[in-house]
Order: sequence, then C-alpha cells, then structure tokens
Amino acid sequence: GAYRRAACVGDFRGVISLEALPAKGASSRPRALLRAPMEAASVLPELVRRARNLADLDADVEAIAAALAAVPALRPLVERFGAPRVPGAWDPFEVAVRAILGQQVSVAAAATLAGKLAARWGAPLEDSEGGRWRCFPDAETLAAAELEELPMPKARIRALRALVQAVARGELS
Repeated sequence: GAYRRAACVGDFRGVISLEALPAKGASSRPRALLRAPMEAASVLPELVRRARNLADLDADVEAIAAALAAVPALRPLVERFGAPRVPGAWDPFEVAVRAILGQQVSVAAAATLAGKLAARWGAPLEDSEGGRWRCFPDAETLAAAELEELPMPKARIRALRALVQAVARGELS
C-alpha cells in the first residue's frame, strides 16, 4: 500500500516510503504520508519536494476538474473519479537514464536493464528491517562506468554515455 524506494539525497542514504491516505472529510483533499528515518532530517525539504513531484501533489485539481468537466464526454468521469494526477519522477536524471534504457524494448526489458545498472553501479544500503536496496547511480559514477557491460545496442550505449557525461560535466541539469 505504499511506494518505497532507496533515497540517496545529499549525505542521506536510506529507504523512504510514500503512502496515500484517505481524505479526512467529504470536502477535504486526499493526503499523502512521507516516512523517512531520522537520519534524513537534514534533507527532509528535498525529500518532500521530490515526493510532491512524484505524486503530482501540487496540481490544481479543482482547475483540472473544471476544465475536464467542461467536455461533455468527460464530465461523468470527472464526477465519478475526480481530476486525474499525472505521476511525476523522483529524480530527473534517473528518468532520463531510464528513457534511454527503454528505447525500442518492452517496459519489462527496460526495468530489467535499470535493475542491472543499479545492481552493478548503485551504492548498496540496508533498511531498518534488513532489506537490501541500491541507490540509483549518479552521473559521475555512470560517466566512469564500463557501460558496454549492459546488454544493449552500441547506439543506445553511446546515447547513455553522452547523457551521463553531459550531466557529470554540469552541461545538462
């Protein structure tokens, strides 16, 4: 019932979770609960910012609902389900890498490649329950990596290398 992930932000390395909570009353908005260990206190504002982006929590749902309800075919759906939220991303760099990994392959194959990349170059960590996790590798780590170890076409490896090197050099944020 919760989204969990390794969060490697600043000096913090740990597992966080984001859970949807029901609205408190008929007229209140849905809520979300971010759980992070005490060691994350120094980066909590960044964790909150990323969680808000991930769950699209800053969307103006009233404006979205009004715009969609103005379309007769969509009005019943908006009345039944409310305004949709668009899933965001935890980290733009991670999304860019995943986009390249996912070129011309299935979602399952792209997820497998991302797992291999994280297993090979991501920093390991354990959660409070002994679970093993990996941080998604940063641009500097991947810029120095032998990306040819990944089972994908050379053109995609060149694209990935160009991305990670540009980010590592600060040419692309």
